[in-house]
Amino acid sequence: MKGYYKYPRKEIVELIKKSPKTCDGYYYFPKFSHYNLKIGNIDNERDTKYYYKRELFKNKICFNEYDINCYLSTLEINYDVNKMEFIDEKVKDIIKDFTDLKLNDKIPSENYTLNELIDTSIFFYNNKYI
Repeated sequence: MKGYYKYPRKEIVELIKKSPKTCDGYYYFPKFSHYNLKIGNIDNERDTKYYYKRELFKNKICFNEYDINCYLSTLEINYDVNKMEFIDEKVKDIIKDFTDLKLNDKIPSENYTLNELIDTSIFFYNNKYI
């Protein structure tokens, strides 16, 4: 049913917080979009109380605490949605071929891990976007 989601946001956040963290403290949850956008029926959660729509987070794979707070926010807060969407899209594109790896696995034919690739990419785009 339109407007209802199978998984409540608080339940999704519990899954995010059980996910492994990168060295820079980002939760790595590549299955987020499956849980976030899964449509439910009338008995499931209706998302009208949250300020930020779920669709804004559709490319999210990595979360810091501030991202999580914004995802759960019922009020507008100082959150640069455009920057978040830009970085999420870039990180998702960079690691798309490696989502089957664990965080500390080496990238094939490279001398760095998925963990390092994610942290470096987020750092780079955070500084580039300024």
